[in-house]
Amino acid sequence: GRNPSRQSTELKGAGQMLNLGWDPTNPNVLLGVGTANTAEFWDVRAAGRGMNVASVALPDAGVQTINVAWHPRGTDAVVGNHADKIAIIDVRTHKVARTEKFTYEVNELVYSGDGGTLFAGCTVGVMAFGNYPSLEVTHVVPTSFAYALARSRDGRTLAVGGYDANVQLIDAEDLAMRASITRLDEQVKSLSFSRDDALLASVA
Repeated sequence: GRNPSRQSTELKGAGQMLNLGWDPTNPNVLLGVGTANTAEFWDVRAAGRGMNVASVALPDAGVQTINVAWHPRGTDAVVGNHADKIAIIDVRTHKVARTEKFTYEVNELVYSGDGGTLFAGCTVGVMAFGNYPSLEVTHVVPTSFAYALARSRDGRTLAVGGYDANVQLIDAEDLAMRASITRLDEQVKSLSFSRDDALLASVA
């Protein structure tokens, strides 16, 4: 059969983009973060070029923002920077709602399936903010230095990839360890579940 045509849309923001995330409730809205110390919201429906809907100033001028995650309901998003600060953005107002600075390295960010808990990979394992939007740590899962996180599509499993080249599977509800995959050779940089949650891909 004939291949469907594809339209290319160039999205330009301030500085270099380092991470992107689609709004889980709107297939046209994209959030990007990077070197310019801003969170850029785009609507890709503007033909051929995309439209910058909003540019949100983030804390810590001159510090790269490297991680982004959307709340499952699309009401807010969370970003993290190289200064180990987490900021929650209210998507409805396009303003930073709150920030929290940590004394250890904070890496990838993932919400639970219902959005009631935010998980963050860090040097001491996986931090759970169980009373989100509060950024008070309610539990720490003592894995290795957690760099990459991924939540299964059914919301039941959290995969954690570390600097020790291991991947650990955690129950997202009771935070108990379910399995460990130890056959990798290098630090795990990224994780992703397949559409049916039957497979987990890793980049090392």
